[in-house]
Amino acid sequence: MKKVPLALGLFTVRTELKNDWKATLKAAAEMGYEGVEFFGPMSYDVEELRSELAKNKLELVGWHIGFDAINETTVNYQKALGNHRLVVPALSKEMTSDIDAWKKTAERFNEAADYLKTEGFVLGYHNHATEFASIEGTTPWDVFASATEGKVFLQLDNGNAMEGGADTLKLLDKYPNRGLTVHLKPYSKKDGFDTMIGFDDVPWLETFEKLDSQGVTEWYIIEYECEAHYTQLEGAKACIDALKKLGL
Repeated sequence: MKKVPLALGLFTVRTELKNDWKATLKAAAEMGYEGVEFFGPMSYDVEELRSELAKNKLELVGWHIGFDAINETTVNYQKALGNHRLVVPALSKEMTSDIDAWKKTAERFNEAADYLKTEGFVLGYHNHATEFASIEGTTPWDVFASATEGKVFLQLDNGNAMEGGADTLKLLDKYPNRGLTVHLKPYSKKDGFDTMIGFDDVPWLETFEKLDSQGVTEWYIIEYECEAHYTQLEGAKACIDALKKLGL
């Protein structure tokens, strides 16, 4: 199995991050994570954040932002941090109201990706479950993925996709070489997100084999949102321990 480094999607530990972000980064590094993906407002002092990442030997592998935040201010902030991956994790109702809206949204993403490319960035889109609901004989994911080929990378969240009824292995076959970063989230057909890697229904080994064969994935990013059995930090630790048992 190809060695792809593991990063923590910090939404997993969002409460801990808000309470003490420095201690949260330190904890992530101690668990064995090599990188982190931030989300939301860019309110951290740049030099302070760079210092804490370096101190904990963590790479900033991306930042989840709103589409409207694709602008010069964001570009300058992220350049100062050394990050070149921006990912949009959610869209407004206006941008997703019907298939025509999704087509227009894809066009807007292509334009944004062209702008970001001139600044040295890549733009990605992160799915939830709604992208896989059938509308007018197709799905938003198919419309968006087809219309943004060559421009926007697809940050597939396998748990979210499975919640939407998608076959994630088929998605990787249908839209290959698009997963520069991939979100790893356990999902159970019986219990939903109330599960853990190794006890869920995600075809982990087949997923890694398929991504290995495509050869473009730079980071696996763990995102775990269930707190039924673990605290946020415990869930982050349980996920990375489970993946290492699988050979990552």
